[in-house]
Amino acid sequence: MVEWYQKAEKLLSGFDFKIEELHDVIKREGMDLRDGTNAMLERLQSAEVPVLVFSAGLGDSVSAVLSHHDALLSNVHIISNYLQFNGLQVNGFQGNIIHSLNKNEHALEKSEYFDLLTGRSNVVLMGDEIGDAGMAAGVHDANTVLKIGFLYDRVEDRLEEFMTHFDIVLIDDQTMDVINDILDFVL
Repeated sequence: MVEWYQKAEKLLSGFDFKIEELHDVIKREGMDLRDGTNAMLERLQSAEVPVLVFSAGLGDSVSAVLSHHDALLSNVHIISNYLQFNGLQVNGFQGNIIHSLNKNEHALEKSEYFDLLTGRSNVVLMGDEIGDAGMAAGVHDANTVLKIGFLYDRVEDRLEEFMTHFDIVLIDDQTMDVINDILDFVL
């Protein structure tokens, strides 16, 4: 997996790119969030609950999509692969490569993000890959970690494994209804 990212990084290196173009494409082509995402993030911001978004994708894209939907709020922090630039040319990725199987390792390296969770004893973790279930490994003093898995493809093949790693498994659910219902109860 690391080799694939390194090859992608080499392909990107030297490519002229203005980050504004990414915002333009998202504005023109659209990129939806799950129904209820904005409501969830706004409620968490009002309650001063930090949100950590881990992505093995391109952090610049994640940031642009959240910004487009007015969802990049002050409590939202993204840990991902960001492009590094030399002027207008892409010069690879910033820092170590994050992929679906090492998100928790990078989370541990970015301990300042976990500092945001100091004094908080509950974590809600959401992910769509088995490896995502370990993302809360670096959270100290967590009494409860509720793991919600979103399963989309190869359901018959993957359901049992998802149920082993996640407390709740949602199949082909494009909403944040379950988490918003949980927030109704706890906030």
